[in-house]
Amino acid sequence: IQVIETVINRGMGTKDDPVRNVTQYWTFEGKILAEFDPYEKDIARIEHEKMMRETYNGQILVKW
Repeated sequence: IQVIETVINRGMGTKDDPVRNVTQYWTFEGKILAEFDPYEKDIARIEHEKMMRETYNGQILVKW
């Protein structure tokens, strides 16, 4: 399969929204297929680690 790979800058340059390169993959018809934002990955990892620390008797407690 052939796709178009683009790299864009995203972020406001603040601690909560740092500037970073985001890789996107598109069809030739202009439909986005996937996006990799390294900051979003870090947020997901941090949230996962936080959730794993909040355990009680082996059960994960999820706070909403």
